[in-house]
Parts: sequence; structure tokens; C-alpha cells
Amino acid sequence: MARTTKYLNLSRPKRYSPAKTLVVAALASVLVATGGGLAAAQPTNTPTPTPSGVPEAAPLQSPEPASDPCATTTPNAQPTTTAAPTTPTTTPAPSCDTVPTEPESTTTALPVPTSESVTSTAARPAPTSESSQPSAAPQPADATPAAPAPAALADAPLPADPPADQPVAPDNPELSSKTAEPDPDWAPTQDPKSTVVPGQMRSDREEIPAGATKEMADKAETMEARQRMSRVAVGCQTYWPFPYEVCGAIRDKYNSLGGPGSFLSYPNSPEYTNPDGYGKRTQFLNGPIYWSAATGAHPVVNSFLNRWGLNGYEAGRLKYPTTDEILLPDGGRRQEFQQGAIYVAFQNAVGSLVLNGPIRDKWNTVGGAAPGGSFLGYPTEDQIAPLPDGQGQMARFQNGVIYWSPATGAYPITGDILSSWSESGSERGQFGYPTTDQISTPSAQFSQTFQGGTIDIESSPVLQLENTSGGYCLFTLNNDRIHISTSKKDGVVVPPTVSSHGWWEPLANCPSNARANLRANLQYLDADGNWQNRADSYNTESNRGPGSGSTTWVAANSRCIHLGPRTWRIVVDAALVGAADVYSPKHYGNALELNCS
Repeated sequence: MARTTKYLNLSRPKRYSPAKTLVVAALASVLVATGGGLAAAQPTNTPTPTPSGVPEAAPLQSPEPASDPCATTTPNAQPTTTAAPTTPTTTPAPSCDTVPTEPESTTTALPVPTSESVTSTAARPAPTSESSQPSAAPQPADATPAAPAPAALADAPLPADPPADQPVAPDNPELSSKTAEPDPDWAPTQDPKSTVVPGQMRSDREEIPAGATKEMADKAETMEARQRMSRVAVGCQTYWPFPYEVCGAIRDKYNSLGGPGSFLSYPNSPEYTNPDGYGKRTQFLNGPIYWSAATGAHPVVNSFLNRWGLNGYEAGRLKYPTTDEILLPDGGRRQEFQQGAIYVAFQNAVGSLVLNGPIRDKWNTVGGAAPGGSFLGYPTEDQIAPLPDGQGQMARFQNGVIYWSPATGAYPITGDILSSWSESGSERGQFGYPTTDQISTPSAQFSQTFQGGTIDIESSPVLQLENTSGGYCLFTLNNDRIHISTSKKDGVVVPPTVSSHGWWEPLANCPSNARANLRANLQYLDADGNWQNRADSYNTESNRGPGSGSTTWVAANSRCIHLGPRTWRIVVDAALVGAADVYSPKHYGNALELNCS
């Protein structure tokens, strides 16, 4: 038998910059003749890891250009999945509000067609390659194709959000931003042609990967040639057969992951400036890489991209990513952002976010670094902040919740105490927010204190045995501790009642679909020491599943106004549906004296 007691305290930047363009008249004429244009480059003070995993394009047989005094490098970026580090503290991330500045130009700028501008003030991804562009002067047939609309990223659609009650494996196609296979055999073009020569292009010798056309491939080859001839493009790279330049720290991150042979596959957009004016992004066939001066360059794909997008991308409450995906000890994954993290696991393949702050700090103290082995488990919903009262916050997990308010702090609530507290109205009910953790005692009592009182659960099972079609089913009847309930109807306080709830729980040999018919009533002890039934308390529930909760228990309530101090208990009966017995022996809850007047 389980019993619950509730003690109420009733009293109480634009990125296309000519500043870094170094050209001579002869080179300018070559670039214009080939329809050349320059994609946006990273700011000169962008962290630029040394690329790894992708071969650098060999220079053409021409004088080697002088090294670019503007180029900078930093150590290698980390791979996308790493061993789980210690969960970071929730100290706010450095501000990324300072726009990186560029040095003044002392060189002549190469004119670039209007259609090559990729500076974006749009709210978000994902245009296709057919996105409309502002009108521009007619171009030669082999001119650079118009850049995708800066209003969004290119091609890859955002994944659909499957129903939350139908969890799926993390690699489910419905959650994936993947649209193309990696190309592990990719290599730069050998001796690329600077102009299109029919019959002599790489596209005439090799099969063109899916998603690209011969026109795109030939254009990409001429861009490769231009990059090897020019100091201007030293910080950028084109990946045949897609005619897009990937530049700076985003290029180096992409190369460190494996370039076209990585999970991102090929680039399918130029570099965009984000709506904030200083962050950058480049879209690849299977997801984007985002960069900011404060956070560096990191890919965001699949369920992480979907969940981040639902929360406003870098303009939302998570801000920019600060890590790649991190593999957790239990097989789940997380990705850190400036103001929180997204967690994805088989238990919650759609992913959920937890914000930096007191709730995440509390969760980390009870197993958040390895959620699969913690008593709360993984988050199953995005953190709610604020709650309807405008003050508190809440995060829901597989096995419970954590609630926080400025007045009380953050505490988890689980099990039967959570069921009883929810039934009373949660934080908006008479108990308010939790003020302590749940505690247990040697007598198997579970207790937790709230602003308005205390909820106790005691367990001392009474075993029941009934013969079903599958043999004998061993089960127990339990109840929460008897208590006084108060409530309002249409804003008016109704008379208090004595309340308790009973339920059944299988122990052995019970069918998985077993159901029970339940009935309960309350009794009080009269002056002669005899138990008297309260006629208004009788209640029955049919076809109830096992366990405590509003959909599985039977409630017994009796008005107690003007009765004065009395000793009360609940009586619970259960009959398994299909069992030979009508009702098992009655279960009597522990008695408790209550004063309702």
C-alpha cells in the first residue's frame, strides 16, 4: 500500500569587400573574359585552422604568387564527434556583438557583377538553386551563375518534425538534412582550364556527380584555375563540379572534416552574411557550417539543425554553435551553443534544448553529463522559460521534471510525488514550487516540501492474486496518503474535502495488456472506535491500467466541513478484467487524523 500525505501551509557585415582584392590589368581582363567573380571571404581576423583531410589544389605552371599578407591560420579544428568533455559551466559565452573590422585597401578592386553579391540580411535558410535574383545585365553563356537568393540558404530542405509521441532512430530520414552521399574519391582538378575548351574539360573525362550539370562543372574548373593564378582567392577553394567558393575558417573546418568526402558532401551555396551583420554561413548539400568571431566555425545538421531552426537559429535563444556534435558515454549526442545545448538520443531522436542556467546546473548534478544513466534521463521537450506566471522555468525529462523560480531555486520532481503534485495543479496549485529535493527514509517514505506544504508517499504493498487466462497474476494495491484538498470553481473556493487515490501495480505473471476495475471509498473512525463508511465518497473506475496517475487511479473524496478532527482511511478494491474472482480482498490505507473545520 502506498499513501500520500499533503500538508498544506494554509495561512500563509557585409562581406564582399574590394579591400582585399589585388589585381593587375591583365588578370582583370582574364577574369572578366571568363565570367569570373569573387565570393565573399571571411573577415581577416577570422580564426583560420590549418586545413586537413582534403588535398590542396596544385598551382598551375606559372610563377608562384607571393604569399597573402592578409591570410591567418590557427590550429586544426576538432572532428565532429569527440569524446564527451566535462559538461561546460553555464557562464555566459563571450559576446559576439563586435563586428570584425577590415584593413583599409590600397589596391584596385576588381568589378564584380551585382549577381555575385552574397551579403544576406535574410532571416533564414534555405533557398534552392533556382531562387530568384535581382535583375542584372545579360551575361555570356559561360558567365558565373547568379548566386542563390540571399534571403536563405540553398537546396537542402529543413527536416520535418515527427510526432513527439512516435520516437524514431536518430538517423531516420525524416529528421535528416542529408540529400547527397559523400564523395570519398574527390580530388582537385589537375591542370584546370582557365576558359571553357570544348572536349578538353574535366567534365569530358569524368562522370559528373549527381546534383551538378556540365555547365556547373566547367564553370567550377575555370574557377579553380583562377584561384591558382591569383593572390585574391588564396583564402578560398572551389570543389569541382560545384561552382561555389568556400572561404576562410569555414573552408578550413570543411577540409578538416574531409571536404566533399565528409558527411556534408559538396557545397551548394556561396558564403552568406547572417542577418546580424557579422556571422557567416555556407550551405552544403547535407547541412550548413556557421561561423562567428566569438565561436568559430561549426556544422549543424540533422536533428540538431531542425531543433535549432525551430528555436530561431543564431537569432534565437541558443545563439551560435560553439562545438561540433559531442558523443556522450551512453551513445547519445549533444551540441553546445552560446546559451545552451541540444540533446539527441534514441530516446528522443527529435532532440530537445536545455538552456544554460540553474535548471541545467541542477540537471548536471544528478547525471546530466550522461543522461541515459541518470534518474531523470534525457530531455523530452524544449525548456519552457518563462512559465505562465512570468517567473518560473521548467524542463521535462524522460522520468520527471525540474522546476525553478527565483524564490525557490531548481529542484527535480519525479514518480508518485509528481503525479500527486500535478493533480493538485502543479506550480499554480495550492502547493506552489518545490523548495527541497525529494528525500527517502528507512521506512520507504518519499517526501518533498513545496511552498504551500509537503507531499509524502509511503509504500507497504498488500499482495493480491487472481486467476486469469494466462495463469495467476500477482499484483498489489497502493494508495497515496490521505489528505485535505482545496480547490476553486469559477474563482470561488469550494468546501474542503478529504481525498485519496488508489491504484494497482502488477508484480508477476500479469499480461502486458492487463486491466482492472477499481472502486474506492473513505471511512472515518467514530467515537466508539468503529469505522464508518462515508456515503458520498464511493467511486468506481473501469478498465484501468496499472500505476499511479490521473488516468489509472480511482479517486475517493468526501466533504468534511464542520466534522472537526477525525481519523480517516481509504478502502480500495480491484478486480482484474477477465479474472475468475470478482474482487480481491480489500486494501485499507493507513489511518491519519485530519482536521477539516
